[in-house]
Amino acid sequence: MLIIGEKEAKTDNVSVRKHRVGDIGLMGAENFVNLIKDEISKSISKFGS
Repeated sequence: MLIIGEKEAKTDNVSVRKHRVGDIGLMGAENFVNLIKDEISKSISKFGS
């Protein structure tokens, strides 16, 4: 889940929460994109096994 509120808008960041994990923290767009790419890679590798 991506949270974009007043605090995030002022700092050009997003707050990230992951299902069953909770709050991952505040991060910039580039870090968020890298996080998503990593999650996709992990999911794809599970299907290849």
